[in-house]
Amino acid sequence: MISAQFTRGDENDRIKQLAGEVAIRAMQDIKLLQRRGVLDGLRLTKNQIGKLSDCNCYRDIKEVRSLVRDVKNGTVLFWCKVAGVRIDQATLNRVIKRGVGNVN
Repeated sequence: MISAQFTRGDENDRIKQLAGEVAIRAMQDIKLLQRRGVLDGLRLTKNQIGKLSDCNCYRDIKEVRSLVRDVKNGTVLFWCKVAGVRIDQATLNRVIKRGVGNVN
């Protein structure tokens, strides 16, 4: 685990940092798909995913559905909680639907 070499703290701190990175990446991916018009909030739009040439992880609609399912079923919430973030599923959904970064 090379990334663990660049973090400070004990093993628990490194696990929290990694969990936070996983959660942040999922939210950034949702935001990217929203900007590209593939998602409206957490719902798929009719836009074709084929135009996402720089989204290597989301070349197929199945991958987008899997990401949305991970948000809705609590997987992303789990990673947030492991990272030490105090948030519930309803708040996480609200933040994501509004657009990541617009917490207020």
